[in-house]
Amino acid sequence: MVNGEAADSSIVLTRKQLYELVWSEPRLQLAKRLGISDVALAKRCRKLKIPMPGLGYWSKIQAGKRLPRPRLPQFANPGVEEFPGPRAYKAENSRIRANLPTRSWPDDAFAVPESLRRAHSVVRATREALERLSPDKYGRIGVDDEKLLHVNVSRTNVQRALAILEAIIRCIVKLGGRSVHGSGWRSGAALRIDEIDIHLSIEEPARNVPRRLTKEELEMHRRLPALYPRGVAYDSRPTGRLILRIDEGQVEDVQRSWSDGKSRRLEGVIREIVETILVTAIQKKERLAAEAEERRHKEEAERRRQQEEEKRREEQRRVWSLIREARHWQLSKAIYSYVDAVERAVAPKTANTSDTRPLRTWIEWARAQARKLDPVAKAVQ
Repeated sequence: MVNGEAADSSIVLTRKQLYELVWSEPRLQLAKRLGISDVALAKRCRKLKIPMPGLGYWSKIQAGKRLPRPRLPQFANPGVEEFPGPRAYKAENSRIRANLPTRSWPDDAFAVPESLRRAHSVVRATREALERLSPDKYGRIGVDDEKLLHVNVSRTNVQRALAILEAIIRCIVKLGGRSVHGSGWRSGAALRIDEIDIHLSIEEPARNVPRRLTKEELEMHRRLPALYPRGVAYDSRPTGRLILRIDEGQVEDVQRSWSDGKSRRLEGVIREIVETILVTAIQKKERLAAEAEERRHKEEAERRRQQEEEKRREEQRRVWSLIREARHWQLSKAIYSYVDAVERAVAPKTANTSDTRPLRTWIEWARAQARKLDPVAKAVQ
C-alpha cells in the first residue's frame, strides 16, 4: 500500500509524500509500485521540482554510508499527483509484449536448428574455442572471452547449448540486431538491439555424487576423521540440465532465467526468451534515457549554480573594490589636507631663508602620492 491506498487501486500523493517516497526506495521499485515507468516518475519529479537521488546513491546507502538529503524546495500550487497503481505497470508490460513484431511470427521461426554448419559467426567461434578446452573439476567446459558467448556446460551438451543460442541469435538478427563484444563486469559477447546490449549466458549446473574413498583418502580419514565425514567423498558431475539467463539485474517485472524441466525444455520456450529479451531491451533503453536525462538536468543545474556563484563572486569583488577606492579616496583627502597644513605652518618660517627647495620638493612629492591614491583623480585623467 502507498498512502493508505489498496495495491490494486489508483494512488494519490501530495508533493511532500512523493518526495518522501523518492528518498525511501530506489526509483525503479517505487515506479513499479506506482504503476508507471521510472522514466515517467523522473519526469513527474522534475515537473514538481522534487530532487531525486543521484546515480550510486542506493549502493552507498546499502554499504552503510549516511548521505545528506536535499531539502524540498518551495513550489507554487503543488496540488496532488495521481498514479494508476501496480496493475497499470503490469498492463504496460503486457502492452509492450502485445506490440512486439515477433507476435505475428510462426512457431517455426523460433525452431532450434539441428545442425550448426551455417551458424552465426560468434556461435562457430565459441564452438571452436570450446573444442580446444578440457573439462574442469565440475566436468564442464566454458569460455570467458568478450568475443565469445558465455557457455559453461559439459562436453555432451555443447552442441545443444549452442543450437539454443543460435536460434535466439537468428531471431535477434532478423529484428535488426547483431552480436557485439561484451564489456563491463559481465563475461561473454552481447546481443545489441536498437543500440542496447543484452548479455546472455547458458550453463549446466553440477551436483555432488558420492563415491568410495581411495586408499590415500582412507589413510587421511584415519588420521583426520573430520576430513571425510562418514568415510565418503564426493565428485561433482554435470546434471545434464541447462539454464539460460538474461544477465540484466536492474530490469523489473520480467523473467530472467529459464531451465529444463520435467515437462518442458529450453527448446520449447525460445519465443518466450526472445520476446523477453526485447522487453528487457526496451526497459533498459528507457532506464538509460532516464539516467541520461537526469544527468543532463544535474549538469544544467550545476552550470547554473556555477554561473550564479561566479556572479556572486564578481559582485563581491566589485563591492570590495568600491570599499578599497573609498578608503583610498579618504586617505588621499587626508594627505592633501595634511600637506596643506604643513605648507601653511612651515612656509612663513622659511620665507626669509635663502633655500626653500627641500620644502617645495617634499610638498610636490606628497601631493603626487595623494593623487596616486585618489580614485577620482585617476578617473578624470
